[in-house]
Order: sequence, then C-alpha cells, then structure tokens
Amino acid sequence: MPWLIANGIALALYAAATALHLRRGLRGPEDAAHARFFAGVGVAMHISALAGEAATGILPGFGEALSAASLGVMLAYVLVGRDRLATLGVFLLPVSTILQGASFLVPSSTVSSLTAAGHGTWWLPIHLGLVFAGFAGFFLELCVAGMQTVVRNRLKRKQFKDLARLPALEALEMLQKRSLMFGLACLGLGVVMGAVGASTLLNHSAWIEDPKVMISAVIWCWYAGLFQFRSRMGWSGRYALTMSAIGFGTLVFSFMALPFVVQGFHAYGG
Repeated sequence: MPWLIANGIALALYAAATALHLRRGLRGPEDAAHARFFAGVGVAMHISALAGEAATGILPGFGEALSAASLGVMLAYVLVGRDRLATLGVFLLPVSTILQGASFLVPSSTVSSLTAAGHGTWWLPIHLGLVFAGFAGFFLELCVAGMQTVVRNRLKRKQFKDLARLPALEALEMLQKRSLMFGLACLGLGVVMGAVGASTLLNHSAWIEDPKVMISAVIWCWYAGLFQFRSRMGWSGRYALTMSAIGFGTLVFSFMALPFVVQGFHAYGG
C-alpha cells in the first residue's frame, strides 16, 4: 500500500530529526537546518500518506487520529523551529515520533457512527484537520510555557551558561500567545464544522449531548480563560504552565481515551 510506505518513510525521517536533536543538541545552525530538513520532508510524505488514505475511502480511526496528531505537532516544529526557537524541538520531535510510531501498532478502531453513515462525509477532513491543528497549537503552547519557566528559573538563579542558545523571553511570550490563539480558533472552528456535518447524520440532540462534544466545549472555555488571564492579568510562569498542563491533559484524554470508555457519536466500534 503506497500510503503505508509513505507513513513509514515519514516515521523514519521524524526519528532522524529527533535523534539529531537529542544526541547532538543542535550545537550549530547546520544541525538545526538538517533537523528541519528531515522534519519537512517527513511532513510532506506524511501529508501525502493521509491524503492517499482519504482518497481510497478509508474512514479514520484511532490509528489515524494518532497519525494526524503526530503530523500537527511536527508541522508546528517545521513552522516555528528556527534560530533559537529550534530548541523547542526537544519537546516537539520526540512526541511526534512516538505518536506516529504508535499509529502503526494500535488496533484498528473506527468511529461507529462513521461506519454506519458510509462515505457521505465530505466535511470530515475539514473537521479533523481543524481539530488536530488545534491539538498541535495547544501542545506548542504547553511546550513554550515549559521553556519560559526554564529560562526564568535560570535567570533568577543567574545560571547564564548556554543561556544564549535558549529563546528570549519576549519571543517565547509572543509565540505562546499566538499558539494559544491558533489553538482556540482551530478547535472552535473544528467543533463547528463537526456540528454541521453531524447534523446531516444525526438529529440535533444526538450530537449535542455527545460526551466528546461537551468536553471539547469545556476545554475550549478553559483555554479561553487562560488567554484572558494571560492578557488581562499578566499570568505567566508556573500559573500559566499549570493551567496549560491541565488543559492539555484533558485534551489528550478526550482524544485518546474518552472514545473507548463512553458511548456516543465519537465512540470507537472496531
């Protein structure tokens, strides 16, 4: 299957970029350029693989969800991993590689409602693309919050060794705000697009009461509150990191575990 080969090539390139980060620590601009090159080619192969699967009519399941999350995280690295921000790859690259590898290993589980609906789901790629773009945005925001905490702690303790290799606090602050806004916009639009599509398959009460829809709304409100606290009250450091960690942990549970433990529109049926 061509898309399976493309997925495998993407995984190999992601692993190469991850190894370059973790083993050599990006000691020079050449290392950063090589890592981004491997990641960029991997993203291209990954997109072609997912597009090939969609073109053949394969309905998304748990494996595809992991693969899409991996693509979103790696794409975030490719887009922002320049100059001193390349150090964010220490967080982004291993997670993306693990998710892509896991997508090959998990059992094939398809959303039951999509199986029953057949292939009249033109809205599905838009819905999933937006939702997993939001996932990537929120994960990037969490990584940036963690990096901010590291930089602030080193400055307070006057540990200046290798500090010039880490991003400046101003750059991290701007990136965190932008990634948070991006995640909010994509998750919100993704939920709206899913609601539009679901309305063609189910009656209103069936999808509006779905557990994953409700928890997604709660997650969106949580991140919207975080954005307001950061913008109006100047929250940063451990407070922002804690809120980001709670929000993203809930998001991971919603994506990876909730469809297996509750019944609803998003439940996996095998």
